[in-house]
Amino acid sequence: MFEHCCKMMNFHINHEDKIIQYWSKFREYVIKIPEVLGGGGLVMNYCPWCGKKLPKSLRDKIFEENQKKGLDLFGCPE
Repeated sequence: MFEHCCKMMNFHINHEDKIIQYWSKFREYVIKIPEVLGGGGLVMNYCPWCGKKLPKSLRDKIFEENQKKGLDLFGCPE
């Protein structure tokens, strides 16, 4: 099992309600927004339990590299 910054983060990432999620593709910790409220998530910069700074997101870098390769935001040819 992947270890996150603290025991509380591990607990919430692995909890059945999935309110806190780790999106490994983008290296993002996210507070999930319910679909009834529009869906998606809010990226967290710091752990709410231990205060540790979380890793920088790779989202912008991935999208920038895809654009240079002529791919759309999801990695498919345009």
